[in-house]
Amino acid sequence: MDLGPTFKALRQQKGLSLAQASHNVLSISQLSRFENQQSSITAEALLGCLKNLHLTLGEFQRTLEAKTQLEQNILQKKIDTMLAQHDFAAMAEYGAELLAQKLAPNSWQQREYFRIQALLTLNAPTLAAPSPGEKFLGQRDLEKYFQTIEEWSVSEINSFLHIFELLSLPAVQLNVPVLLRKIQQLNQPNVYAYFLLSLFSYYVRYQELSAAEDILRQTEKNLPQQKDAWVSIIAIFQRGIWHQIHGRLPLAQEKYDTALSLCHILQQEELAQHLRASRKRWQRYPEFIELVTFVEYLPI
Repeated sequence: MDLGPTFKALRQQKGLSLAQASHNVLSISQLSRFENQQSSITAEALLGCLKNLHLTLGEFQRTLEAKTQLEQNILQKKIDTMLAQHDFAAMAEYGAELLAQKLAPNSWQQREYFRIQALLTLNAPTLAAPSPGEKFLGQRDLEKYFQTIEEWSVSEINSFLHIFELLSLPAVQLNVPVLLRKIQQLNQPNVYAYFLLSLFSYYVRYQELSAAEDILRQTEKNLPQQKDAWVSIIAIFQRGIWHQIHGRLPLAQEKYDTALSLCHILQQEELAQHLRASRKRWQRYPEFIELVTFVEYLPI
């Protein structure tokens, strides 16, 4: 945490000098080094300096948390903008800048750096080699972090949605029930529906067919409340995949034809092209399993 810079901002906000803030507690040079993150001070010294600012430790902590959350939101927005613009060269460069800051272990800055590595792994060659058994640098650290979350924030949910297809099966299975409930509570039907569609692809990829079937049933149960045509069409297409996995080829073909016909009727040619390409690749199941994700994110 940026204790020194936060203290400095509060001191300047109150119009106090270094001498006034450090009075009877520290030397001016000691406080200056603390504010500029060149050295640390004891808890007793911090309390004494806060007293000179007429602030309690609780007030300082709340300011520190608010500052940290603001900085985290700004960084996440920056990464999300690069992702939306497909500017992965800039993302790789920004990741290198973060790494150069000597990130503290288990800090939110380090987690965002690992998220960048995951996004680069999904979309572009990554600059940092992952550890053995990891799909991207920091995978285990992020999975451990996700396990510790008690109350998911919107930014944390979006971080998970961005990269879940790279996470291990146990990590996804552990968090999915909680996330689905949370997304429903936030009244985000599109995010909920597209997450279900993506989970079906994820579970099929890992040949977790029981979990895939449960997700497909949830998707179909949710369809009457769904206004997005893509969700309905993809759900029909995925039911075709399900029939094909179990060797029910006539039923599979019927679902595929229905999905493509709906694309034509609803003038969804982009989706139709994607489904046709997917259909050709799925004929090679189980030797080749395509993971297609249609994820939307929560507004921040």
